[in-house]
Amino acid sequence: MKWKLVTGILIGAILIGGIGFYAATREKNPHYETSNAIRGTISEEVSVTGKVKATEEIELAFERSGKISNIAVKTGENVIKGQILLELDKAELIANLEEAEANRDAAFAKLTTLKLGARKEEVEIQKTTVLGKEHMLQDAEQALINAIQDAYTKSDDAIRDKLDAIIDNPQSSNPSIIPSALNTQLREKLEKDRIHLGLLLTDWYASIAVISDSTKIEIEKNRAIQNLASIKLFADNFAVLASGFLADENTSQTTIDTYRTNISVARTNIANAITNLTSAIENARTAETNLLIAKQELLLLEAGATSEEIVAEEALLKQTEAKILSFRAELMKATLRSPIDGIVTNHNAKIGAIIALNTPIISVFSKNSFEIEAHIPEADITKIAVGNLANVTLDAYGSSRMFSVRIIFIDPAETVIEGVTTYRTTFMFLDPTDDIKSGMTANLDIETNRRENVILVPSRAVLQKNGDQIVRVLIGKTLKEVLVTTGLRSLDGMTEIKSGINDGDKIITFVEE
Repeated sequence: MKWKLVTGILIGAILIGGIGFYAATREKNPHYETSNAIRGTISEEVSVTGKVKATEEIELAFERSGKISNIAVKTGENVIKGQILLELDKAELIANLEEAEANRDAAFAKLTTLKLGARKEEVEIQKTTVLGKEHMLQDAEQALINAIQDAYTKSDDAIRDKLDAIIDNPQSSNPSIIPSALNTQLREKLEKDRIHLGLLLTDWYASIAVISDSTKIEIEKNRAIQNLASIKLFADNFAVLASGFLADENTSQTTIDTYRTNISVARTNIANAITNLTSAIENARTAETNLLIAKQELLLLEAGATSEEIVAEEALLKQTEAKILSFRAELMKATLRSPIDGIVTNHNAKIGAIIALNTPIISVFSKNSFEIEAHIPEADITKIAVGNLANVTLDAYGSSRMFSVRIIFIDPAETVIEGVTTYRTTFMFLDPTDDIKSGMTANLDIETNRRENVILVPSRAVLQKNGDQIVRVLIGKTLKEVLVTTGLRSLDGMTEIKSGINDGDKIITFVEE
């Protein structure tokens, strides 16, 4: 019996130990709370609390600076909602708008032309233009040939007629300048140069006898430039030498004066030849360039527009349309309209006065209507602007009843409340009712940004890890941490995901170990 008891005790111990070991070593299965990533619309809002008060006076200001050109109402006058009160000078804005519209029309016409391609008539006109440019080039080349030949004629006359009259045996191998001169070294140089110039003129005459093609013209043009430079230098040096000519028994002063006149005429003729040649070269170069441009334009017309050109022109058209919208918006800002039915008060406007941006200039009083006044903290003031819409709940009616309001004024001066810088902001009810009472507490959600058709997840699903933002995604039974890029965060606890996850992914919002 004892051994049976011992055996039972051992078996019981083993069973209890096994159960304990199993309970201690088995894996714990965590419990996940999940939510699917969805596509939707998210808005970013600024939330503040304000007070309803009776609308005694609405101060109005222009959203741009400018000079007052029209005062449409008087103090004490009844006005209706949307009625024009004041207008700024719009001449510049209208001119800008008209210019933008003209640019839009031009861009549209050009885009249409690019897409349709060149008409046959346009191609034929351009071919005629090319033909005309070819004739102009031929005329310019002929004028250049004439200038080259004229340069030779003037050079030959300057050397062999005007200057050779001052030289004995000018065409021999031993020419001698007749008058005595002070600069004997320069005299000897000129006598040697005369021998060289004789050969130069002979060769030049032979080369210009026939100029048949453009290649020959180019060669003769360069030859003429070089030859004229050499002859000009010779004539200039001759003038320097002549300044030191000495009269003697063989050469009178009258003769020396004649020699100097010959030299002056020779230099003038050479200068004229250089001027004429330079002008002819430039004209020929211009004619050639114009012909190349005309031919290139013809090729472009025949080839039609490329896809890149069409895309670029489409972008330009969109740009001009955007400018039109911008100028129209600025024109609207130059007109101040009454936001409500009421009576004009505090009318301080004067024709010609320069008004600064957001400076109160006129007020409208409305009986039996209410507005909301709230103080926006400095951290949020840059997010809002006049014209922003907001949803409002009043504590008196609870969160189930919603009102719509619009910002009509933001005080440019700060108000410090309990050490915090705020800006007094006025909201106007869009659909006022008799239920609204002065003094009611208003809870405002001002929509400052909105995005549609974006990926949304609960904000609590977005975690911080090592400086990065992550979302835990459940794939089957496996948890995976995914890096994400976030965007807007809404007051209802949703966050925009710009990258990292897709619509329909199962997102873990809570893990219970």
